[in-house]
Amino acid sequence: SEAMLRKHAQVRKYMDSDHIQEWEAPEVIQKYMAGGTCGFDRDGCPVRYEIIGTLDPKGMLFSASKQDFLKKKFQDCEIMKVLADKQSKKQGKKIETIIMIYDFEGLGLKHLWKPAVDVYIEILAMFEENFPESLKHLFVIKAPKLFPIAYNMVKHILSEDTRKKLIILGANWKEDLQKYIDPSE
Repeated sequence: SEAMLRKHAQVRKYMDSDHIQEWEAPEVIQKYMAGGTCGFDRDGCPVRYEIIGTLDPKGMLFSASKQDFLKKKFQDCEIMKVLADKQSKKQGKKIETIIMIYDFEGLGLKHLWKPAVDVYIEILAMFEENFPESLKHLFVIKAPKLFPIAYNMVKHILSEDTRKKLIILGANWKEDLQKYIDPSE
C-alpha cells in the first residue's frame, strides 16, 4: 500500500541506497561478521552464507552502532539484488529471489543477550518491510539445542510467508543442500 511504499522510500533515503555499495562498514563489522555470497542455486538464484554462531554480539555492539549493523545488512540485501539482476541478464530469465544459509554452530546464551536480540529483530523487520518476496529459502544448518529458544524470540517478527520458507536441516545438511545447490557452487 501507499504507506508501505512511503516508508520504504524513507528507509532507502536514510540508508543512502544510491551509494550503499560504496559505503564501508566499521572495521569490527568487516572483520567479525563472517559471511557472504557463495554462488548460485540450481535455478541461478544467488546464495548467501552467514555464520551466526561464532559472533560475539556484546563485543560487536559495544564496538559499532546499531545503525551500522542495520546499514550493513541493508547493503548486503542491495548487493544480492544487484547480483540477482546480473544473473537475470546472464541467464535470460528473471531472477528475483535469493537463498540464505544461516550457520548456527556455536550458538549460545551470549547470543540471547537482549540488546543483540533487539538488533536482530530490527534487522529481520527491515528485511521483511523492504525486501518482501525476495527470499526463496532460508536454510538453518548446525542448529544446536538452544536454537528453538532463539527462534521463538524472533519468529513473531517474521511473516507467515517467510516462516514457510525456513528449512531447518539436520545432520545430513550437506546432502540436503545439494538438492538445491550444485556442490560445484
